[in-house]
Amino acid sequence: MAEVSFFSRQTCVDMVKEGFAMYFLNCHIADDIDEEELEELRLNSNTALSAFMALFQDRREFRDKTSAEQFLQTASSADDLVVVGRLIGWTEDILQELLPDEENGDKTCLYAHTVASIKKMVEPFTRNVEFPSLGGTTIKCSPWPLVKKVRHSFDSRVLLQNIVLGDCPGINDKNRLRVESTRRYLQDCHITIMVNRMDRAIDHASFHNNINNAYRRGRSGSIIVVCTRSDDINMKGKQSFRNTIAEERVNARIDEDEHLVNARFEAVRADLRKTSLRGNLATRLQLQTRKARYEYKKQEIERRRLGARVSARNRHVREGVSAQYHEDTKDPAPLAMFCIANTVYMAHNAGYPKGSPPCLTLEGTEIPQMRNHIYSIPSDGKFRALYHYCHTSLETALNTVEISCSTTKLKRKEDLNKTFTRARKVCILCDLDRYTSLTITELERQCPEYCCQIRRE
Repeated sequence: MAEVSFFSRQTCVDMVKEGFAMYFLNCHIADDIDEEELEELRLNSNTALSAFMALFQDRREFRDKTSAEQFLQTASSADDLVVVGRLIGWTEDILQELLPDEENGDKTCLYAHTVASIKKMVEPFTRNVEFPSLGGTTIKCSPWPLVKKVRHSFDSRVLLQNIVLGDCPGINDKNRLRVESTRRYLQDCHITIMVNRMDRAIDHASFHNNINNAYRRGRSGSIIVVCTRSDDINMKGKQSFRNTIAEERVNARIDEDEHLVNARFEAVRADLRKTSLRGNLATRLQLQTRKARYEYKKQEIERRRLGARVSARNRHVREGVSAQYHEDTKDPAPLAMFCIANTVYMAHNAGYPKGSPPCLTLEGTEIPQMRNHIYSIPSDGKFRALYHYCHTSLETALNTVEISCSTTKLKRKEDLNKTFTRARKVCILCDLDRYTSLTITELERQCPEYCCQIRRE
């Protein structure tokens, strides 16, 4: 099942008006506008045009970009009643088709039996689709500009612990609608996962700014940094950073093994070239088997060398990003960071021939480590709640009792007398059946306070 949440109808209409105003303003740019304002206006205008092309792609006026520009440029002002009125009318028609039931508010639900089917149904609500099909409606458009969020539900060990994973377009997208949607969604997130390519992680200023903004939203422990394509490395190129002593030892051991394997491999090849073995099939078969084994060991050594190179670069990038993070935020806690290899991990998942394993080990992809970290987040939250209870709530209660008991004996006596008096009155008034058979004189002797209350009433 997928739940699609739309903006309110008034918000959708306002978005259409604002988008057309941006487009019209870009078509009538003043001569004295500076470069920054010009670039911002151009981005907003392109965003508006792409949104209109997605929403009204089944209309004759928006069958292609040229037709759309000709139609929009017929407006005489940003509030042109003809053009803006038609845009608003078409928008209201889309909302009426998608949200016919007012009881569900601004939400609609999609149902399918397979993941592939639900994914195909959701596509028009998340991106442009060339030939969209919205089941149960007559419209053929991609209504993603009007969508606030799309929520999928399925069985998962993480999701069963009340965790919601949000996939956002990013804040560096050219489309301003997607950027604003991302920023709006991030305000309600407790943990932010920042994703960037491996080769640009250390010196990418925008990436570090986004990490710092995520820290300001959630403070310490609220950020997970993920660098992708860790296996995308040029083994023939020179390494741009120094290895640690442990990494040098690993490389030295690999060189020793490589030298030994190459020597034995060449010896086997030399034996196979001997003319005296041409008629000895059993010996030649044995030598061919040894040669194949040494070829496999050579490939294994190449994978070990790649794994060592990848591990060294992961360490270098992790140290660089972490150092910049601690310098910018002054956060004493370590930064959760993972350098992953998606394609290699998928090869492990899909399976591979025994003689041709992936270039990295499963642990070398670092995806299992990242999954374990995400799985542990609910447990960490529960532990912090218990820690707060034991070290804050319980201590506060004990301090309150201690302060109450530290008052003077005379003052404490007065407070206790008042408490007991109030409790005695409540007890008598709640148990009147015991006194119904007594005379007034006996009642005054056993319960004078109650009799005084009766007289006052």
